[in-house]
Amino acid sequence: MRPQSIVRFDQVFLAIIVIGLIGFALNWESAMAQLNANPGLSQLGWDGTGVLIGMYAFSVTISLLLWYFVSRRASNVARWILTVLTVYGLISLPFTLFLSPLPWPSLIVAFVSAVLQAASVWLLFRPDAAAWFKHGPRGMDPDVFE
Repeated sequence: MRPQSIVRFDQVFLAIIVIGLIGFALNWESAMAQLNANPGLSQLGWDGTGVLIGMYAFSVTISLLLWYFVSRRASNVARWILTVLTVYGLISLPFTLFLSPLPWPSLIVAFVSAVLQAASVWLLFRPDAAAWFKHGPRGMDPDVFE
């Protein structure tokens, strides 16, 4: 039995991944232009499309691994890794919003994603979630969540 905060974390965090996919699609052309302008990439014989998709797939894989260890394994280490990454992302958000050459739709996606990321981490520190991390996914007394 998982607490309500963890269930909400799942919903918010998986929504962030979907929003990230939207951002990936919106930024495709500008990201490809930046990759193709890199002379080192062409010297290696790599295709920008494969590199871009590979980088995004790696990013999503790391996100899903963090989600799994936080949501399914009650890993306090994963919770803190996610927290540190979120704080770093929130600190860098103003630079992304004001100094980035990205189009406005992409910046809006970045802002919404950051807000949802902060909300997802907040859910991990609510009392029911904190008790769940303390006791793990097994061994919890169901009365804790009432």
